Amino acid sequence: LRSDVTCGACGHTSTVHDPTVGLSLDVPSAANGNATGSKQSVTLEACLSQFARAEHIDSDESFPCGRCGDSTRVKTKQMAARRLPPALVLQIKRFETNFMGKAGSMKAGSKKSGLGNGDSVAIGRKIDVHVSFPFVLNMRPYCASAALRSRYGNRMRWFGNREPADTSPEDRAKYDLYAVVVHSGTMESGHYIAYVQWQGVWFRCDDHQVTRADPATVAK
Repeated sequence: LRSDVTCGACGHTSTVHDPTVGLSLDVPSAANGNATGSKQSVTLEACLSQFARAEHIDSDESFPCGRCGDSTRVKTKQMAARRLPPALVLQIKRFETNFMGKAGSMKAGSKKSGLGNGDSVAIGRKIDVHVSFPFVLNMRPYCASAALRSRYGNRMRWFGNREPADTSPEDRAKYDLYAVVVHSGTMESGHYIAYVQWQGVWFRCDDHQVTRADPATVAK
C-alpha cells in the first residue's frame, strides 16, 4: 500500500509504503449517501472507492510536517495500491463498535458485549448491508497511479512522461473471483461458509459438506 500525507501549510507530501496481505474495507455509511440499514445494498467498488479517497487529518490528530514543521493545519491522507499482488484478499468490516456515554451519546470506535469503560459502555453490532461484487474486478481505479493522476493532473510530467514506477500492468489490474467467505449470525455468535471455484465450477463448503453451487447463489 502507498500512503500519502500532504501538509496543508506547505503542500509537502510524505509517502510511506506498507506491505499487506489484503485490504480491510469499511461499508459506506449514511454520511456518504449509503445507509447501513439491513435492507440497503452497496457495491464492492463503492467500498474500494471509500478506502482510496482522500481524507482530512484534523489538527488534534495531526503531527509535525517533515518539511515545515507545521502541526496546526489540516493534513490530507490518501491510501492506494502501490503494487498489485497475484492473489488479492478483500475483507468487508462487518462488525461496528461504539462507546455510549451516560447521556446516551454514541462515539465510534469501540465494542459491544456489556463491557464498560469508565462512564461509557461498549456497544456493537453486525452490519448486515448486502455488498454486491463482480466476478471480474478491475483494481486500476484504486492504484497509486490513478490517485496521483487525480491529484496532479497534467503535472504528472514530473514522472518523465510515463507511468510512475509503482503501477501495475493493465492485465494485472483485473482479478477473477476465486473464493467468497460468508458469515451468518450475529456479533456474538455465527457460522462461516465458503464458496470456491475450481475448474470453472463453484462449490459450497460448509464444514465437511461440499456441494456444487450456482453462480447466482454465490453472488447473493
